[in-house]
Amino acid sequence: DKDIWKNYNKEEFNYAECSTCSDRLGLSIYKKTNGFLTEYSMSTASEDMAEVFSFLMIDKNNVKGKAKEDSILNNKISFIKKNILKIDNKFNFK
Repeated sequence: DKDIWKNYNKEEFNYAECSTCSDRLGLSIYKKTNGFLTEYSMSTASEDMAEVFSFLMIDKNNVKGKAKEDSILNNKISFIKKNILKIDNKFNFK
C-alpha cells in the first residue's frame, strides 16, 4: 500500500509522479539516511520500497544499523518485513 508507505515520510516530502519524471538517480547508500537509503529511493514510493528491500537482501547489517538511528527507515523496514512474510513465511530477515 503506497499510501501507508508515503505516510512514513516527513509530511513535507513528496515523491515524483514517476521514476523517469525525477532526476534522483543516485544508487549509493546514504551515510545519513533521513528515511531514504539512496537518492533514487526518493523518486517514487514503489522505487523506495524496492530500494529498501534490495538493500535488506544485499547489505542487511548496514541497513539495520542505519535504521537504529532513523525511525522512518525503521518503519519502512518493518512494513517490508510484515508484508513479505504474508507471502512467504520462510523469508529470513534476521
